[in-house]
Amino acid sequence: DKILDNYCPKHIILEKVLFSNINNYQKYKKIFSKIDTKVWVNLYMGYEFSFLEKFNPDEILKFNVSGNWGLCCNTVHFVEIFHKLISRQILRINKTDFKDKLVKSKREGYYELFGKIGLISSRSDELILECNQHVEEEVIKMEISSKSMKLKCTWVDEHVNCEFSMNGRNFTERHYVRRQSERTLHLVRDLIKNDNCKLPK
Repeated sequence: DKILDNYCPKHIILEKVLFSNINNYQKYKKIFSKIDTKVWVNLYMGYEFSFLEKFNPDEILKFNVSGNWGLCCNTVHFVEIFHKLISRQILRINKTDFKDKLVKSKREGYYELFGKIGLISSRSDELILECNQHVEEEVIKMEISSKSMKLKCTWVDEHVNCEFSMNGRNFTERHYVRRQSERTLHLVRDLIKNDNCKLPK
């Protein structure tokens, strides 16, 4: 609050998760509506995975993610990809199945959970997120299907290998997902030059 009392930035990029309780969302929504500042959320996966936009946004999607990828710290990224693909339909959590044991994270003082989270959209698109402690770390499998297309992806390090099946045609693609350090400079340049960027508002 005090920063915004003394400065009027043209842009603010907020780190996710934005706030720890719903009251803060309401409070800052009011504050941001009163100032002449564009506010962005640092959720980049929607545009980094723009190659998935081959899917028809009018068709219902089934999206499954599996591997050992950090359920607590990375769920938000997969929700962002899914949410963008389905044109920001309203989402709700419809199932959870967590393992009882908390596991120490690689980051000091943090813990991880393992298990499943299921989300469903207002038009019945589904996202199933499964994180399994007993499979190889850093290898993420994604399967997406709609009426007209199927996709299987394996994401290792910064590369995503994709196998598409679309309208009776099969093809493969390999995509590079940039690191945060590579993205930040481009975001700042876009904001300075174009007064806009690809992050969600």
